Amino acid sequence: MSSSGERVKTSEYPLFRRLAPHGTLFTQLNPSGTLDTLYTAVKDRARQHPQDYSHWYIDGGEPLEGIAHEPGLTVMSYPMVVPAAKREFALLKRLTSGTGAKGSLTSEAVGSYIAGLRPEDLNLEENSSEAPLRHFEVNLITQTAGCQIFSTTFVQWASRECLHRAQPLTLFARFATRQRNAPMEQLLDRDPLQQPRDAEGSLIDADMGAYYTWINQSRLPGADQSRFLVWFEDQHLASAIPPTLPKALRLLDLSGSDKCCSKWRKGASALYSQGSSLCERDFQVSCLCPSVA
Repeated sequence: MSSSGERVKTSEYPLFRRLAPHGTLFTQLNPSGTLDTLYTAVKDRARQHPQDYSHWYIDGGEPLEGIAHEPGLTVMSYPMVVPAAKREFALLKRLTSGTGAKGSLTSEAVGSYIAGLRPEDLNLEENSSEAPLRHFEVNLITQTAGCQIFSTTFVQWASRECLHRAQPLTLFARFATRQRNAPMEQLLDRDPLQQPRDAEGSLIDADMGAYYTWINQSRLPGADQSRFLVWFEDQHLASAIPPTLPKALRLLDLSGSDKCCSKWRKGASALYSQGSSLCERDFQVSCLCPSVA
């Protein structure tokens, strides 16, 4: 599922143009109640197939209250990892400035130092049940590019690594607005959660992130039975790529009536339920939601 751009009411950017040829494009949806329907479906799947690290919710902003504490759902969010990212930058600054190091540092030495960081080095609390997730977060922060700085990059990379490492049954990824770009020295030094937002740029990032997530999902075993839904949150635009819908179809006749909206929401829930009996990687929810505070 994709939700894209709270407060981005209009945009000249052609959303989902890369995904539309592979599925069905919906252009006249009534968004009322759709987010509730989608995260209810995610919770239901986690209850129906209770397996560790099989159902993920990744958010570029604050997690939705109705789903963040759902048993059986692995939850990650950008605000949760920002303190660890800032800690990483502080350690790197101390290292490269000469504190605790002798002589000049090579890029290989810096890379080796970063690769050796542990959850406790980044002040990530760890207990035995959450150890795999904490190590996943450390690898995400230290081994990828831009996750520490931009929330949209965090969601894209976290989704990629989740699909690659966990191969989940359910992935619900929700993009949020990121900070505006700036010179690198400023980006590394400032708090990304307290900066002006770039809503339009975040929308473009989220569109590309959804496309790359679909590509990564398509590489997994059982991808031909997978379902993918991307939605411009609170808006009338969505694209669905399940095996049960025709490709390159553009639906313009779904008016904003309650009847049509109800049919679409039932269809969205059906995308989950059809795959539930298969117990496959049957749905990828990529929620493009740059939510502007």
